[in-house]
Amino acid sequence: MTTINFTPVTSTPATASLYNLVVNNIQTIGNKKFAYIPLELLATDNRYQRGALTTESKINKLVNSWDKNLMNPILVSPHKEEALFYIVDGFHRADAAKRMGFTGIEAEVLVDLPENPEQRLVAEAKLFGNQLKAVDKLTPIQSHNANVLAGVSANILLERIAEKYNVNIKPANCQSREKRINTVTAFATALRVAKKGEQLLDDIFDIICYAGWNMGTEGFTNWVIQALSNILSMHPDMREASKTALKEYFRTREVENVLAEAIVKYPLRKKNAQMTLFLEDYLHTTIGMPYVYTKEEDMATATQATAEAVA
Repeated sequence: MTTINFTPVTSTPATASLYNLVVNNIQTIGNKKFAYIPLELLATDNRYQRGALTTESKINKLVNSWDKNLMNPILVSPHKEEALFYIVDGFHRADAAKRMGFTGIEAEVLVDLPENPEQRLVAEAKLFGNQLKAVDKLTPIQSHNANVLAGVSANILLERIAEKYNVNIKPANCQSREKRINTVTAFATALRVAKKGEQLLDDIFDIICYAGWNMGTEGFTNWVIQALSNILSMHPDMREASKTALKEYFRTREVENVLAEAIVKYPLRKKNAQMTLFLEDYLHTTIGMPYVYTKEEDMATATQATAEAVA
């Protein structure tokens, strides 16, 4: 776990002059102050900052996905006595900028914090600790709709298959029972399946809708979609036979009843594993599908094997 630390340095006439130059060129936009700050003038206070706790992979991910149009200015507090700007919010962005060879970065400057160092430290720490409370995060469906417009293939595919089967796409959070009927509530799981290919996603929707499970609230839940993805992915040569058998089996049962049977048979396993193992047993008995998940192999290992097989 290493990062490029913005360790405070002793002010020199050169850095003091540069600091004053930045301060004198701070621009006011609305009620806020902004400046372009040389990275050499940035520092962090590790009494509240995350510096040493930042993983290398997190910084590398930010470097590899850097998009100036998505990067907000970092938030800094001017320390006149040190001729430095302390990062309050945006350490990762500043670290990534330094790794990418940038010499400076855009920043919002907090000019109204207390001048007393102890009081200023408390104010900075409060801002750091509460930085995400006012952020209105995108919901999964908002992100999905934007990605469809942006041309992201997996989102477009999921949208197209949902329209084909006349099914809604909405996360299950805070929804009434009525709004969950005929709805893909396990959005994240469905999107992961979409990334594996159109045929797999189409087969899963076909099975669920043929069985009439879409007319209830549990048909497109995580455990149904994930279990079907597991089963259909491991034996591509038997996919059509598996699909036909599952369609007829599901059509005569309520989704809750199938899960109940799976729970009774595998009471100590997690829900996704229960359904996968139960369906594997059924297909082994009815169409002779070879075992993959049960017997000696651990479910977690098998799930990883599934991901690798269809990647």
